[in-house]
Amino acid sequence: MTPVQLGALYFTMATILVAWIRGGHPERLGACATLIWMTTLIATPAWLHNVMVGDLPLFDVALELALLGIFIRMALKGGRWWPFAASAVVTLSVLVYLAMALVPEFDRRAEISAHLGLVVALDLALLAGVGERWLAGERPVSESANWGGRTARP
Repeated sequence: MTPVQLGALYFTMATILVAWIRGGHPERLGACATLIWMTTLIATPAWLHNVMVGDLPLFDVALELALLGIFIRMALKGGRWWPFAASAVVTLSVLVYLAMALVPEFDRRAEISAHLGLVVALDLALLAGVGERWLAGERPVSESANWGGRTARP
């Protein structure tokens, strides 16, 4: 992994942590979906990433489509705006895979660069949702959680 990829990984982990601690239920769902997507992407064996139809990596596309489905459902069922932005970012990510299959000049480095930028854009959409919640004065879910039988603060 390059230093830029490691930086994006750390930024994503920090974003997930901030969304979990300071966000509401939609932000927590987005953080969980992002964490599961990222963990699955990293922990999957390399041979599964190399299962191709032409130049289209089937596993990676299926994983991105699953993430897209989660964010589209959140956008259509919820009352927040940021899942629409997250859905647009993940749609662009799926289109990068399509470009790999259709454009022969599109090499692996271009794909990695495009996905790296889109992951950062996804993180920024999630952080914007947390920031909007904070600006609106809404309390995060973590403040009202009942840990170990203690009563929540008013």
